[in-house]
Amino acid sequence: MNPRDELRRLGIPADMIDTATVNGQPIGQPQYGRVCVDVCEHGVVRIVIPGPAIGKPRMTQRDKWKKRPCVMRYRDWCDRVRAGVGNALPAAEDVAELNWTAYFEPPKSWPKTRRLAAIGKRHRSKPDIDNVAKGILDCLFTNDQGIAEMRCWKQWDWRARLEVEIVSE
Repeated sequence: MNPRDELRRLGIPADMIDTATVNGQPIGQPQYGRVCVDVCEHGVVRIVIPGPAIGKPRMTQRDKWKKRPCVMRYRDWCDRVRAGVGNALPAAEDVAELNWTAYFEPPKSWPKTRRLAAIGKRHRSKPDIDNVAKGILDCLFTNDQGIAEMRCWKQWDWRARLEVEIVSE
């Protein structure tokens, strides 16, 4: 019996099953829009954000009243992540290191052979890695100047998601 069926048999509500983890790994595929948070021992927090990572767009004062689509998409993404994470994160000053990997799906317009060849390889197109990093830091921490060490990757995978690991001191 798979872990999802076991949790259903025990009477766990469906919304809790979608965010459940077994041995620190999310079970099954999280629903689009649902953020999975796993607080492990030794001060490690793992977050899985389904869907493609969004880089932080350049914003100006004008974006307060002129609702550009790229800015609105970014703000919606940040709100969804903040709501899913809640207050499970340590303060930025207590973070020893922050590691994240952004997985992107190959475009459907690519031929099947090119899509298959891309899986597991580095993602070298937009969004830029620095914009994704700025988006993650601004989204997760109100004051991110305390973050001193960060490792980041972008790669192709069949399921678009962002996996963040935060190690506390």
